[in-house]
Amino acid sequence: MKKALLSVFILTLVACGGDDPSEYTRTGTLDSRLAQPWQLTHVEYEAYMPNPINPAQGVNLTGEGVDTYGTFDYRPDGDADYFFGFTARIDIGTSEPLRLPFYRSGSGTWWTVGTDSVYVEDGIDTLKIEIIEDYDQKQRWQTVMPIFDTATGTFIPVDMLVILRR
Repeated sequence: MKKALLSVFILTLVACGGDDPSEYTRTGTLDSRLAQPWQLTHVEYEAYMPNPINPAQGVNLTGEGVDTYGTFDYRPDGDADYFFGFTARIDIGTSEPLRLPFYRSGSGTWWTVGTDSVYVEDGIDTLKIEIIEDYDQKQRWQTVMPIFDTATGTFIPVDMLVILRR
């Protein structure tokens, strides 16, 4: 699943072309760069879930989230709050895809491991976030996050590539 998502990520980088890394800076430590509010601006997702129309069947979800919003607020004292949401589109063979909203929020503690991982313990899960890009103005992360699907009443592990900006 990670390889497929990484392929989408690479294609997105090539297609976008306008996001020049030389425009970004990296000052201080990873902890100091992360310790502030970040706005979620982009989500790519991949997941498998029961089909909301026919639960006996499964459906693969892959794509770019729409209606994306959220904040990740990591504070210097180790406390963290986050909330985010996006809408996944599911091709169900009709002229319009089924729109499935995903939302998650939490609060707890955060810590880094090395220079490429952040962990968040939110009382429900311990989430591991792999850092792909780390700048003062932009973060690009990959994680698998269980998100509650209200249509099926289950938690769905969603493999996500996210971009956050200040």
